[in-house]
Amino acid sequence: MVARIQGATVSGSQSLAFSGAVVPGSLLIAVVRNGNYAPPDTNISVSDSVNGAWTTVMNQPVGANDILAIAYKANTAAGTPTVSWSATTPGFSRFIIEEYGPMASDAAPYASNSATAGQTTTFSSGAVTVSGDTLAIGGAANEATSGVLASDSPWATQDFIEKVIMAHQISPANGSLTYTGTATGETIASAGAIALFSIPAGGAADTYLISRRRQTFFRAAQ
Repeated sequence: MVARIQGATVSGSQSLAFSGAVVPGSLLIAVVRNGNYAPPDTNISVSDSVNGAWTTVMNQPVGANDILAIAYKANTAAGTPTVSWSATTPGFSRFIIEEYGPMASDAAPYASNSATAGQTTTFSSGAVTVSGDTLAIGGAANEATSGVLASDSPWATQDFIEKVIMAHQISPANGSLTYTGTATGETIASAGAIALFSIPAGGAADTYLISRRRQTFFRAAQ
């Protein structure tokens, strides 16, 4: 069964390290908010110290001055990556990274969507269609002063740092799915994003568990 393994957050820095070594073959996810950038720069790139470049799923404007991005790296190599994001005109950063496994070595989103909502206390990614066993990743950001965000049920929030949030659903029902939530107390621009990854069937879980046990043994022997 696929599961979240670990995650981390940082405010005001474009680099963030996982607290522990990642499991080789895991899927790594980043949710980034580039705040107060200089338009029209709308492209966030992500990379890490172990794997190199990641793939950015979307760069979604949040109002007039912010950008929300989701990026991923499939089939990570062993190590403890430091993940970094860059942009032509970087602003004040909010940054979340997550690790999931077991996932296919060629994991890539089979569906994604994102949308901006202006002057509201809610956010929405727009709809996608779930087909088969799926890991659904949702991210959102807003321009509010307090920036308190919350995911609607049954989305399970995994990490939140002021003005940016990341949530998941594991094996949601087939059909239409949207990541939605609220921006508490303020009526201001916000954006939501969603990406769907297929969960592998069969032997991937066995390979992952063997790798995890070997890693645990190695740690214990040090």
